[in-house]
Amino acid sequence: STLHKPKLNASRLNEDLVTTSMNKVKVTAFCDSLCEPKGKRGPGPMDVGYWARLDDGTVLFAQHEVISDRDGRPLTGTCNQAEYYGLLRLHGQVVKWAEEKKIPLANIELHINSDSQLMVRQINGEWRIRHPDIKVIYHRAVQLKDKLNYILHKLGREDNGLADSLAQSRVLKGSSVTGQFQDKYYSVRRHT
Repeated sequence: STLHKPKLNASRLNEDLVTTSMNKVKVTAFCDSLCEPKGKRGPGPMDVGYWARLDDGTVLFAQHEVISDRDGRPLTGTCNQAEYYGLLRLHGQVVKWAEEKKIPLANIELHINSDSQLMVRQINGEWRIRHPDIKVIYHRAVQLKDKLNYILHKLGREDNGLADSLAQSRVLKGSSVTGQFQDKYYSVRRHT
């Protein structure tokens, strides 16, 4: 997977971003996941992809992670659990970026986009959570709003191509899957 994007330009992110508490820095972020269940419905390894940008197109980060335990062993879970882990990792990366840039978290207006209808509707209070494993991750995701509030939006899979490609990067490495995905600023080209 080749990521074509503007060069990360951290030096451009200067004091202008932290001038007053009235100025909000709008961060638009995207997350997706990949879970390869063992058997028909069993849990499998989980990968997540996420990225974020400013309104001017500056990419803050674009990452892929295999969800692992503290010892580095891949965790297994369901597709829905993987979506929640993507949200958690993305949120944590935005907080880390803000702290590195010394931007008060109260100055960030974070819009997170996901193609997971279940996660978006559960986080937004439209659907209840029944599965006990999802309840644990859900509560962690809701608690994150106390640290850095975010607005979660549902978008179609076709509009989440970059995060999808990042999530699939481990699995697609060396595969014959090809394609190109793009949004207003970025494109991803999958190749063998």
